Amino acid sequence: MEDTGPRRIPSLKPSASPTTTNETIQNEGSSMRDFEVLKLLGKGAYGKALLCRDRRVREEEDDLVVVKQVTALNQHQADEARREALILRRLDHPNVVAFFESFVETSLEDGAALHIVMEFCDGGDLDQVIKRQRSTGKVFDENYVMRIFVQLLLALKYVHAQKILHRDIKPDNLMVAPRTGLVLIDFSGAAIEKFTQQQGMGTLSYRHADFSRDARDPALDLFSFAVTFHEALTGSHPYRDMEVCTGIPQIDEGIPAPLRTFFSKSMSIDAGERYT
Repeated sequence: MEDTGPRRIPSLKPSASPTTTNETIQNEGSSMRDFEVLKLLGKGAYGKALLCRDRRVREEEDDLVVVKQVTALNQHQADEARREALILRRLDHPNVVAFFESFVETSLEDGAALHIVMEFCDGGDLDQVIKRQRSTGKVFDENYVMRIFVQLLLALKYVHAQKILHRDIKPDNLMVAPRTGLVLIDFSGAAIEKFTQQQGMGTLSYRHADFSRDARDPALDLFSFAVTFHEALTGSHPYRDMEVCTGIPQIDEGIPAPLRTFFSKSMSIDAGERYT
């Protein structure tokens, strides 16, 4: 087979699709030569996350960052990656992952890839924290859970005020940062309110079955918040099947009455009764 050279990423300019904005990704003069790769944090279908040291930062300063490297397979995926970078650029909140810069670079190994440089949270994700706590046979201190979930509510309030919906709230997308508390990450499935068509995203075990795949409703984030909150507080998922959220949730009987009311309303089988 003829060698056609490195695979090229689809154009990062806006496509004709309404899923993009008029903004464009601007290279900020950086390249992977500016970063020392320390380890692979994770790898997905069309990208990977790298823990890196920023060589441009003075030694006494915090120089660890996460570089999300996206090698898109088609124009839709390129639009998703581009949209995530543009969304992160707009956000500035202590409980939302900090965006530093983005750039496109071509390598022999990966072809053309979009790189998004973000804050590194060294406390791990909430899913790991919940599993470690569950292995002890004990639940978290209620004050701890309340504190971190107030931080998540503040992050959601801010994000929604920017007309952005996250659409994939779950423990894996909540990082624990010792200095700032809980940090919301992964806006790859986020929707901007003005988009009228966009492929649905999200994790089925944290979104109710009655939300359409292209839902752009803040209630989706609030429902996922309640499922995640219940799991952190009790160590158990409120939907025992855990494959999909449908039917009546199994709310832990040991939860204080005010919180039971909150969970009952948030995860009501009647969509009209849920918080919006």
